[in-house]
Amino acid sequence: MLEVAPKTELEQEDDRPAVPSGLLSATGADGYKAIGRTVSTSSSFHRRLPHMGDFLHYSSDRAGITDLFTNAVRLCPPEREDPRHWLGPIGHGPPEQLLTFLHEVTHHWCFRSDVGQALLFLAARADMNAHALSALSDDIDERPNNDVSDDLWGEFVRDLGPLLRAAVEDPRSRLGSRLESVRNDLGLAVHDDVIRIQVALALLRPLAEGLALFAEFDAISRIQSEVWSPLPYSVALNFAGRERLAQGPHVEPFNIMLIAGELLSRVRSSPLALSRKASMLGSPLKTGSPLTRGSGGYLLGYLTVKSLWRHLLTQDFRLFAETDLSLMYMRSFFYDDLGLAALLVQPPISDCMLSTQRIIDHLQERITVFEGVRKADVRAYEEHVLSSGGADWVRRSGLLRSAAEDERDIRLMRRAREDIKSSAAAETFGFAASLAVERFNRIAPRRTYLTACSVPVRVTDAHDPPGALNVVWKELPILTIPAEDLVRETSEELTAVGGTDGSSLQLDIVLGTATARGDFLARGAVLCDGKRVMACSVSGLPEHQARIREEMVAGFRARDALLKESETLQKIAGRIVENDWGLRWNRDHVLGQLDNIVDQLYRPTALCFAREGTDLDALADRMDQRGLLSVLGSSTLLRNMTLLGLSAGLNAHESVVAEHFQELGLIFDDTLREAARLWETEGFPPRVVRSGGPDGWVMPFL
Repeated sequence: MLEVAPKTELEQEDDRPAVPSGLLSATGADGYKAIGRTVSTSSSFHRRLPHMGDFLHYSSDRAGITDLFTNAVRLCPPEREDPRHWLGPIGHGPPEQLLTFLHEVTHHWCFRSDVGQALLFLAARADMNAHALSALSDDIDERPNNDVSDDLWGEFVRDLGPLLRAAVEDPRSRLGSRLESVRNDLGLAVHDDVIRIQVALALLRPLAEGLALFAEFDAISRIQSEVWSPLPYSVALNFAGRERLAQGPHVEPFNIMLIAGELLSRVRSSPLALSRKASMLGSPLKTGSPLTRGSGGYLLGYLTVKSLWRHLLTQDFRLFAETDLSLMYMRSFFYDDLGLAALLVQPPISDCMLSTQRIIDHLQERITVFEGVRKADVRAYEEHVLSSGGADWVRRSGLLRSAAEDERDIRLMRRAREDIKSSAAAETFGFAASLAVERFNRIAPRRTYLTACSVPVRVTDAHDPPGALNVVWKELPILTIPAEDLVRETSEELTAVGGTDGSSLQLDIVLGTATARGDFLARGAVLCDGKRVMACSVSGLPEHQARIREEMVAGFRARDALLKESETLQKIAGRIVENDWGLRWNRDHVLGQLDNIVDQLYRPTALCFAREGTDLDALADRMDQRGLLSVLGSSTLLRNMTLLGLSAGLNAHESVVAEHFQELGLIFDDTLREAARLWETEGFPPRVVRSGGPDGWVMPFL
């Protein structure tokens, strides 16, 4: 049975410092109630808290990143990027990048969701209110001690008000006696949205990492699968190479599943996968560990997702082999949750504690509700995917939400967007609202596409065919762009911009995302000079190329520009909170509790399949520093248990798993005996399930 802790609450404290008049009056406590006890969080005030710029999600090897707001992706450090792997209709990505690719594509897929879009909206709204508040700021010479900041962003925010007033208008005189109250309201609105984003990020991060790790090490589609996630197509079309897909990208799904399965089998059987997964299983369970940079949760999230999956297969054993469908369902259950999306975008309020508690309560309830998922629900979801054709939004069946709830929450989200037009920021300083809408509309369509590679290049005239251009990377010609793919009017302009040192032009290899039914994953090579798209060549189904090219070119932003835009989107609002003592104190008070809240939120589910009677608190405490290594006792056993999980995930027949062990000079039965001993003595990891018989299968939890 899936279990969660009793309701986790943020408490008000009676003995709290006075908050200056006009600042947020609702404050938090140095502890929170969880499992019937109060946990002190006072030590959290002595470390650097995350700020609004810490929204990158990393692969477990730290090589890949995905930005929460823009959905910009980097698969490896810039110095290791090679565009040749990703050019042409079929990619041949480096095998050593496949696990990272799976991890980051899953992040990209999760953030391209109702919840991901809601978080982008929140960031844009916070930025809007921050700009309006800046326009109402005092003149610099009127501020106490000239309010000098000691950092670049602090200086920028200090000077932003005068700059905005000089460039647009000075709205202060129009407000008259309302000036202070409007400033107060805008400051509280900025604060509340900043807190909501930070809280949602912290609460969802273990889930995001757990789903991405499940995609790395577990999820796979079978030949008989009726539906599949974007992952199998992404793997085949980006790592198979022309040799395996000689017929091009338009092959039938049967072949795609075979090829993706072969590629996944090869990488998950490699020493790289064994080392990478064992390292993750031996990492701290505690969310605030150094490994996770204070708000990660790789192991906690992975064990949670494995428990959710095991619950699913207790309802429908078919899901033992349908791990890709299981991943699809879990991702939709949480990231396509219209209830959470609607809750996030509700109008900001003055009580950030209340906003925080509502988000905590909702996610806790959603985890609890997952226990009610049954076979019929997964089947209804599967039929929905089949019937919807992968459309961006059709009401999703099987997610334990009623049609009335979905309709209500869609109305709430629409109303939140419409409220921008009549907001205090729009009334006070219309430029701020226009800027927020423009930024949101610029970023939102771009979140669909994933940048596999982004490198500086230069171009030369190809001469043959006439009007074509050669793209040169590290003095190697890597791509010829035909004249019809040029966006600028003449090739002379391109060669003038990027024909010498190549520093002015950037080549992004952009991937479209496949639909749930596995429609072709488009690929585009986009050449830009930082602000303008100069050329775009698209491969894919001929009937879709023109539309895809138009979508890629419209509002295109290179990957580095997207990452910079994301940072800018967050900085002004974050700095306003940072510079205001009262707002900062309340922010730190809430965020200082989050690591412990996240741990208590996920631990009961992560450990729910432990043997009955096991002291889960003691077990979690043992795993806080060294993860499963603390329970297993040796790195050798950790490696063998990791190997058991990877092998059985590919082919669960005992004879096949035993053969894999034998190839590595290991004894399969010894590992099973150790697993049984651990179950009896430690109560964790969960018992390895075996069917018995000559054709039996084995199902480990890890």
